[in-house]
Amino acid sequence: MNPTFPEGEPTRQASSFRHTYSSLPSDGSIRVLELQPGTLSEPIECRLSVVNLSCSPVYDALSYEWGKALTPTGILCDGAYHRITVNLDLALRHFRKTTETRILWVDAICINQDDDVERTQQVTLMGDIYRTADIVLAWLGPDLSGHAQRAFALMNKIVSIVTKQGVLAFLKEPQRLESDHPILKGKEAWTSLGEFASLDYFQRTWILQELGLSKCAVLHWGGFEFPWHSLAFVLLFFDQNPGLWHMADDLVQVMMVWIIYKKDWGDLVPNRRDLASEGTTPHGLLDNFWKVLLYSADNTCFDPRDKVYALLSHPTAHDPVSGNPIMFPDYTKSIEQVYREVAVAGLRREATMVLSSIYHPLASLPNRRLPTWVPNYAFTGLNVLNPIVGPDLNASLNLGLDVSFGDLETKLFLRGLAFDRIEEITASVIPVIGGSYLDASESRIKSDLIRNVTGIVTRADTTKAYPSMSIDMITSLILTCGKLGPQTVTDIIASLHLANFYSYCAQLRITSPDSRGSLSEAQVSELAERGDVAQYHDDLISSCGRKVFRTRKGYIGLAHEIVERGDIVCVGFGCDIPLVLRAEADHYLLLGNCFALGIMRGETIEMMRKGELDEQVFEIH
Repeated sequence: MNPTFPEGEPTRQASSFRHTYSSLPSDGSIRVLELQPGTLSEPIECRLSVVNLSCSPVYDALSYEWGKALTPTGILCDGAYHRITVNLDLALRHFRKTTETRILWVDAICINQDDDVERTQQVTLMGDIYRTADIVLAWLGPDLSGHAQRAFALMNKIVSIVTKQGVLAFLKEPQRLESDHPILKGKEAWTSLGEFASLDYFQRTWILQELGLSKCAVLHWGGFEFPWHSLAFVLLFFDQNPGLWHMADDLVQVMMVWIIYKKDWGDLVPNRRDLASEGTTPHGLLDNFWKVLLYSADNTCFDPRDKVYALLSHPTAHDPVSGNPIMFPDYTKSIEQVYREVAVAGLRREATMVLSSIYHPLASLPNRRLPTWVPNYAFTGLNVLNPIVGPDLNASLNLGLDVSFGDLETKLFLRGLAFDRIEEITASVIPVIGGSYLDASESRIKSDLIRNVTGIVTRADTTKAYPSMSIDMITSLILTCGKLGPQTVTDIIASLHLANFYSYCAQLRITSPDSRGSLSEAQVSELAERGDVAQYHDDLISSCGRKVFRTRKGYIGLAHEIVERGDIVCVGFGCDIPLVLRAEADHYLLLGNCFALGIMRGETIEMMRKGELDEQVFEIH
């Protein structure tokens, strides 16, 4: 006898009616859900059937946020009760047809979530599942406040601006919007766009592959929809108009979804895959798996192991020579084991990106469960998401990586140089600078920031470390981790960087204290007039969340907030970025990377070759 359910939601009956799974017959087998027709208010009924991916099955795949596990509801699956989350219930009701069956793949129902062996096998296939689906239906959730229609209408207008000019033309000469442009006047629409960008859906780690691998994906927010491919034009618009990011700050997180799986903006132009050479890559090609892990660190998932497993379908998750996967998902392994294994695999290939992912929150070291050299991808933070990277950074001057492991891969042995000890460090971190460069509400924070950094630079004897560099130039480079947009500052573009700094100071009405008097007041004013305030404001984000330090030799830099006086600035062979170590008994702890002005381009290696520094092996626990 079948159980009876009140209208709207099945009520769980005796345990004998609870849905149970049969084992899948082969490695390529998946279950698909046959969603029975019904009205919005009728109970949800479905059947599961088994298909093989090699047979090109026809189905749509659902992409959604699971929602709070504490508020489950139920459906009738194969005649038995199956518990699902409320958000999934809403999604199934939204996508259910009224007169015919709909074939879907839904992870929470099609995978036996209580069977770790099956989960492992099915997660291995998930890249193929979303790649094969006819359409990926992205359920953003219900539109409870009426924002969807306004947000999507504004996004369509932005798409029209880009496509009317043409992507190639827009990339070469983007249309900069004046403050009186009609599209900027609809305050409600921009508020709705901000609400769209801040939806929890875009925080999920799993959507990176679900949308990134799709042939066709459509975003559904309440009763309104928007093509995922068209959203890329919106992101391109903001990428080329950085002064507008403050209108919808959280779009940066949406941008990450595009960047993780797309190589460049050439994906928006049919039959054009050569655009990377024309400077159209949005934020640099993510060309190795550990860079992908680093840039997706702010995304979230229920199971911390999925911070790695959810990205194993990425092209970089395979060895470029053999084609073999870097690792396989295995839910019988602990979180610590998974993170350690992916770190070891990375350190044997790409040390900089692995060690750039190290971030220890304050007071976390005594209670750590991982070696300090293993990134804990369960942590997120601005320091992780704004890594110190750049095409010209080469602290170890192309010396080969020299690492080994001990005690069941719990110890790291890294060959390198101990450069100098930290003598002074600011008490507080550089605050997060948000909003627009025109936002007067943060003027005091920005002014105090510049004065504080200038203060530590002025107190230091920098004449030996930077004999030909002004106080202003040192301050400016420290504030931005040496960046000028996607570039790192070289002698050729140093004056442009300083112009941006002076322009930013003028915006804040700060008089820069160039104590060495290398520039006249007129020269400073001239530079300020041609500087790019918006660019400097964007470059500042690299330093946010870090502390400014001074070494005994007078070198200035930026490091994570956990760093203290007496810690050691080091350069590991094979690492593009310097590291900070802390001596503890007979070994060291790795505190993270750092920006140290004056040793970012191989200067310490030259010192070693002159006999000024000696190489050593650091045993890091």
